[in-house]
Amino acid sequence: MSDGKTTQTKNQRVLLAGILAAGLLAAVFATGQLMAPQSATAQDNGNQTSTQPPVTSADDVDCATDPSLVHCAEDAELISAPIDDSDKATLTTSGSATTKTQPDRFTVTVGVETSGETAREAASQNANMTATVIAALQELGIVEEQMSTSSYSVYPVYGNSSDRVCIEIYPPPPECQQTEITGYKASSSISVTLDADGEVDAGQVIDTAIEAGANNVSGVYFFLSSEKQQDVRDGLIADAIADARQRADAAADALGMQVSGIHSVTLNDVHFPIFYSTPEALKADTQILPGEQEVTSTVSITYFISGGVADEGEDGSMAAVAVAREFILSKLSGLGIEIDDELDLHTDMVAQISENEYHLEFGVMDTEGQSHDGHIEIVDGEVTVAILDGESML
Repeated sequence: MSDGKTTQTKNQRVLLAGILAAGLLAAVFATGQLMAPQSATAQDNGNQTSTQPPVTSADDVDCATDPSLVHCAEDAELISAPIDDSDKATLTTSGSATTKTQPDRFTVTVGVETSGETAREAASQNANMTATVIAALQELGIVEEQMSTSSYSVYPVYGNSSDRVCIEIYPPPPECQQTEITGYKASSSISVTLDADGEVDAGQVIDTAIEAGANNVSGVYFFLSSEKQQDVRDGLIADAIADARQRADAAADALGMQVSGIHSVTLNDVHFPIFYSTPEALKADTQILPGEQEVTSTVSITYFISGGVADEGEDGSMAAVAVAREFILSKLSGLGIEIDDELDLHTDMVAQISENEYHLEFGVMDTEGQSHDGHIEIVDGEVTVAILDGESML
C-alpha cells in the first residue's frame, strides 16, 4: 500500500509540473506576439525617418528631371512658405474719393387733418378726404405700391370748462385748471415714393394732393436707391484705394524704398446725404429741385515696404526677393504678359541654398485672370536662372 501511494504522489507531481510548463510557454508566446507589431512599427518608422528628404513639398515632382526646384535642393534651408511678414517695415496711409451724384428717388408726405364733435365723426371725415386724395394721386398715374400710410391718429381736443376768462399765469388759478373734451381730431398722412426722373415730379404730387383736400405737407426729400448707392460706393472705394496707393508710393519713394505688399485694409462707411425741402404750405405750382449730392469714401491701408535703410542688417532673403521682383517686372511686358498692379506678382516660397544663393518660387496673375508660375535663382545678388511657364526668361 505504501509503494502504491508513493507512485500515485509522484504521478500527481509530474502532472502538476507539466501544467505549469505549458502555462509558462503560453505566456512567453503571447508576450512575443504582443511585442512583434511594436518592433515592426518601430522598424518601419526608423526606415521612414532614414529615407525622408530634408525638405519636402506637397507637389509630386520628379527632382531628377528638374533638380533646381526649391524642394529638391539637398542642402536648402527653408526660410518661409509663405514668408513671415512680422518683421517687415510697414507704411500706413489713407485715401479718399469724392463724387457728386443726382438722387434717383424722392418721397413726398402729404396729410389730412379733420375735426368733429365725436371721434367717429372726425375719423369718418378724415377717411373720406384721404380717399379723395388717394384717388387724385392715382389719376396722376401713381399706383398703390408707390403709396403707404405713414401715420394715423385720433385724439381728443380739450378746452376750459369755466366761462370766466383766465389769465395766462403759472400755475393757473384752480378755477382755470378744470378742462373738458370739446371735440376730436383725426390726422393721417400718406407717403409717395417715386423715381426722380419719372413722369411725375415732387411738385405735381404736392399740388395734386392739396387740390384734392390735403391740408398738411410734411416735406419732401430726395435720396439714392440701394442699387445706385452700391454703384457709387464701388466706384468711390476703387478711387480711394488708388489715392491711398499714390500716397504710399510717394512716401516710400521719399524714404528710398518701395511698396512690396499689403498688410491690412480698412474701408470706412460711405454716408449718403438726404436732400430735404419743405415747400410753402398750400402753394400752387410747387417746384422742388433735388440738386446734386456730394458723397465721400475713405480707406486706410497699411502697406509693406522694402529696400533702403529698412533692410540693412535684415535677412538676405528680403534683398533676394527685391532683386527677383525687379527682374520679373522688367521682363513681363516683353513676354506679352500684362498685370493690373505690381501686387499681382507674389512670392510663394524662398529657400537659402548657401550664404549667397537663394531660390524662389513665384506666381503672376495677368489682366485676363490667367496664372503663371515660375522659378528664379539668385547668386551674389544676380539672377542666374529665371523660368516662367517652363520657358527661360533670360
